[in-house]
Amino acid sequence: MTPLVSVILPTYNRLQYLRPAIESVFVQTLKDWELIIADDGSDTPVKEYLTSLIEPERVKVLFLDHTGNPSKARNAALREARGQWIAFQDSDDLWMPRKLELQMESLQRHPSRLWSHTKYVLVDSNGNPTPWMVHTGGRSTPEGWIIDKVIHFETLVAVQSVVVSRKLLEQIGGFDEGLLGSEHIDLFHRLALASEIDAVVEPLTLMRRHEAGHFSSRGAEGFRCSAMATAKALRTPGLKRFRPVLLRKRAMVAGGWARAHASEGHRMEALKLVLSTLRYTWRQPTAWRDVLAAVALACSPPAVRQIGRTLLRRYRT
Repeated sequence: MTPLVSVILPTYNRLQYLRPAIESVFVQTLKDWELIIADDGSDTPVKEYLTSLIEPERVKVLFLDHTGNPSKARNAALREARGQWIAFQDSDDLWMPRKLELQMESLQRHPSRLWSHTKYVLVDSNGNPTPWMVHTGGRSTPEGWIIDKVIHFETLVAVQSVVVSRKLLEQIGGFDEGLLGSEHIDLFHRLALASEIDAVVEPLTLMRRHEAGHFSSRGAEGFRCSAMATAKALRTPGLKRFRPVLLRKRAMVAGGWARAHASEGHRMEALKLVLSTLRYTWRQPTAWRDVLAAVALACSPPAVRQIGRTLLRRYRT
């Protein structure tokens, strides 16, 4: 039997979060799904747990060599998918039981929309709403043509909330394996150019924010990946009308990248980055704060740099 939905779940260790993430798939009220887990070379305890889950026609596990590249893991799972629709789950996040059911019901009511997302809640390692979520209430969950909102950061689509037509995903080419981070932003650019999005404005996705290997905590590396994704967006023909916005983002990312290098003690890397990107950061006042902070941290004695790092952390929170 061909399943309606193929659930793609990449993982690498983090067994304490992986178990509840998979359980949240098993308890879905919509039962017409298959689960494909792409294991990126996890340690023995995770492999033993995943092996115990294997069920023909229902749960498949791909044991891959470790690359640290989530796009490669997801694409490997996508090649095995049989479902008409693809849903993405991560190994540390949770779905509410009716997530897939409500999304598929809404998609059936809107056949011209070839992908869908839900409202999501950011939670900490214990499942409690984070201070950011309590303060802001989260972002909007729009529907229709949303490329403008995505580019202008008026909405943030969570990949863990997305269900997308497999045909559309094949048409646009899946995840870009050249991006080790921000690969979901690149994917959303291409999806938003190709199709309207459907929305279920209920908090059906819980996204954990923690320090146990979460990519958003990777400092300078995270900024480097964002810079690569922004550079690709600037080369995308369908995004030409957003060039001024993307240029501002490029400058802001460069400033943040330099500041992160300086905060991590890589003074020469920070100064080299400031100089190599000065040709466009100086045109964008929104990037000046981070550029000046990077220079100050890189040129200051260790004690002063520590004070600066502390003040920057307080400013960001």
